[in-house]
Formats: sequence, C-alpha cells, structure tokens
Amino acid sequence: MADLKAEIEEFFRQYSKRWNSQRYGTLEELWDTSEEPFYRAMEMDRVITTWKDMRRYWNPGVKMIDGLWNIYRDLQVKLAGPDVAIVFFVLDWDIKIKYSRKGSSGSDPGMAVLRRMPDGWRMAAYVEACMSPQVYVRKMFESQVRPSFVKFLEEIGPDPKVAEERKGRPDFW
Repeated sequence: MADLKAEIEEFFRQYSKRWNSQRYGTLEELWDTSEEPFYRAMEMDRVITTWKDMRRYWNPGVKMIDGLWNIYRDLQVKLAGPDVAIVFFVLDWDIKIKYSRKGSSGSDPGMAVLRRMPDGWRMAAYVEACMSPQVYVRKMFESQVRPSFVKFLEEIGPDPKVAEERKGRPDFW
C-alpha cells in the first residue's frame, strides 16, 4: 500500500504542476482518454461528460484567469479494483480572475477515480466537493485563532464533563 500511496502522490504532484504551469490543456495528458471524462469543478453547476466540453473548459478561448495555483494534499487512497483507485483529497487553491483587483484562496475537499494504465495512473473521474457554507465559515474562523490562544486552551485543559460526553464520538460539528 505504501508504493500505491507514493504513486498516487506523484500523480497529484504532476497534476498540480500542469495546473500551475497555466497551460491547462496539458492536463489531458494525465487523463484516460479512452472514455469520456466525468468532471465537476467547484465553480460549475454541472458535470462535464464530453471531451469537447472538457477541452473547452481547459481552453475557453478567452483568457479569464490571470493566475491559478493548485496544491493537492491529505490524499487518502482506496483500491476499488486491481487497477482502479479512489482518492480523497484536499485542494488548496489560489486564483486571480481577470479584472479583479485581488486574488482569492480556499481549500476544498474532492474525490477522484484513477485508472492504472500501461504508462501510469490516469484520471477517469474528478469531483471537487465544496463544503457547505456553515462548515466553510466555521473553518475560516477556526483558521484565524491565534496560536497563543490555542496554547492557553492546552494549558487550562478541557472541561472534564464535555470531554466525557465527546469520548469516542467523531468531531463532525
């Protein structure tokens, strides 16, 4: 499994490299083109299911983005078959839309299906699964907590009653 994880991490390093080159059409080289794509980006309200639409998405003809930077992290891999991997990821992104004054950034989870081909792993399906507004805002607030306050909380320790109530329960909320 360690080799599999390393292979998938390398695939996503290459995938990031293609995005970050600003030459989005080169992403097709990392896709299984023997079948139609299955792709939904966070900014879309539909799924792309044809190569014609996929190529138009990557190369819209009008430059709409001044710069884009994608980093994939926290990869979790599960084999769905001998040559099929399902990958959960977190995508950290930075973007500057043409004519906007500033860039923007975010982090969103997603899932991809990769197929092992003779020349390596290739993307077969990809979905960016944005967090609900409530979760997004909560995480935004949590990310702004000062390290000194985190240290303070560690020093005073958790409320024993609350700690007992949460024991063994996942932290969904």
